[in-house]
This record gives sequence, structure tokens and C-alpha cells, in this order.
Amino acid sequence: MDEHNHNQELDAFLARTIFYPKFKVAYDTLTHIYKFGGRDAELVVLIGPVGAGKSHMIEQLMLDYPIRDTDEQTFRPILYARIPPENTYAGLLGNLLEAMGDPLPWRGLVVERRMRLKSLITQQQTRMITLDESQSVIPRSGADAKTANVKLLLELMNDLKIPILLAGKEDLLALMAADDAIRSRTRCKLSLSYFSCMTRAGAFDFADYIQGLIGFFPRKVKGFNFFSVLDDGKPVLKKDISTLIRLILATDGCPRSIRFLFKAVIERTTSDTVVELKHFADAFYTASNLEIPLSFNPLLDSESSESIAKVSEEAERRGLYDSDAF
Repeated sequence: MDEHNHNQELDAFLARTIFYPKFKVAYDTLTHIYKFGGRDAELVVLIGPVGAGKSHMIEQLMLDYPIRDTDEQTFRPILYARIPPENTYAGLLGNLLEAMGDPLPWRGLVVERRMRLKSLITQQQTRMITLDESQSVIPRSGADAKTANVKLLLELMNDLKIPILLAGKEDLLALMAADDAIRSRTRCKLSLSYFSCMTRAGAFDFADYIQGLIGFFPRKVKGFNFFSVLDDGKPVLKKDISTLIRLILATDGCPRSIRFLFKAVIERTTSDTVVELKHFADAFYTASNLEIPLSFNPLLDSESSESIAKVSEEAERRGLYDSDAF
């Protein structure tokens, strides 16, 4: 297979979204607010650790509600921008204007630029503002120090009456706790997290997510069927979850890391490869970004009881698996 076809496979796979239960609940809530919000000043908070899927969720929203261009004007249903790392008013205002397509986002007096931003949002019929990396809005001096950026967000909420989504790490909750104006306008708090096998329900969701990825995987896969089906058609987790434990340890249960691993397998195989656990083991060190590195390859199956025992013990030690639940 040539490089072009490989890249096409990778692009198609990475573009897919798996609507696992927690992701679907958050996504459905956001689409509901997009459709019916806008009558009051309201804020939505989406929190989660790095790689949990926050940015991916925003990307999916923008795919479902895309920009439309006509001969007369541009319609931008969702405005997407990042809070600048330096957390300056000029930086945020410039990012927002640039995202709206303003030809000169960094020029003009602050008051003029702010009025231009609100005018563009109204003209382009924007119905939701989404801000990624929003934990950066918290000043270094503490969440109780109200910054110009927070005041800008409040002004946009109050004047435009369109929902604002703040997506970021858990630090963002400190802003909610310290700022009454922000807290009182917060409609709901949504969260995404890493997968784990600490409970049977958690392992079921993780297995369901992996099966979802396999459904879009451009290779035949062997040995990754985690479910049995009861007589009533209800799927149940199989007794042997050793492969799940290996995968959870190899990725920390982080959705981004899981996708990196699957991506690495695609890169190292061809379309006629029947992918097994050994192919994931071969790809592990090219896709491992664990917070605490492992001293062994958890996906390398020696077919011995000692092998899975070592994996299970380490997964349990890291809080990714609980043997008592199984």
C-alpha cells in the first residue's frame, strides 16, 4: 500500500466519532442548548483531563453545524476559539475576531474591536461561542481575581444572549466557585473522563468504545470480541477481560492515547493484514504517552498466567482495574 492510501485510511479513521454513553450525554446536551438556548445569558462548562475528548466534541459540533457561505454573506453557527496561553484581553479579542473571519483582527482600539466582534457575531447568526483551553482564563493570582477576559465573556453573554461553552481542565471549576456572576449564569457542568476497569459497568463501557473503534478500523481484527449475547439479545461482558486490562494499562484509559495506538497499528500494517494483539504490542512504543512510563510492554502476550498477572497487578496499582469487581 502506498503512502497516499495509508494517509487516506488514517484520515478516515481519525475523523470518526464514537458516541460512547458519557460522550453522547454531553454531546446531546450541547446540541439541545445550541437549538434552544439564547434567551438568557448562559454558560456551559465542559471539563475533563487532557485527551478525554473535549476538543473532539467541539470539532464534531462544528461538523454538524458547519459554516455556510452564500453570495451575500457567511453564516457561522458556532464560533470556535482558544483562550490564549498568555491570558490577555487583546489576545482573546484577537482570537475571537480572527475566528469570525475579521480581516484585521489585531488592529484598532479595543472598544472598536469589541464592537466589531459583537457586530460580526450578530451578522453571521452565530448561536454558540465555544472556547477551548478555558482553564487559561484563570489568572495566576487566583480565580478570585476577575480578569478583563472574564468581563469580556460576561459582556458577550449579557449583550448577545447566546450560550458560551467553556471547555478545559478541572482547574476551570475554581472560576465557577470564585466568581458569583459566572456561577449564576452557568446552566450546567458537563464532564468527560478516562475509561477504567474499576467496575463491571466501567469495563463494559471501555469494551464498547474499543468495539466502536474496531467497527471503523480499516483492517480485519481477530481476538477483540469482548461480548457474549444472551438469549434476549442483551450483550454481556465475557468472563475473560485480559485483553481489556492490557489495553487500559497501555493507554491509561485515555481516549486520545487509545486512538494514537490504533493509528500506529494502521501505520504499521497493510489493508490485507489480520490484526491481532501482537500488532498492538509491536506498535506500543511508537504510541505510548503514559504519564508514568511502564518498564514492560503490557500488550506483549506471552500466553502465560504470569504475564497477565503482572499486567493486572500493575493496572490495579495504578487505579485502572479492580480484581474484586470481577
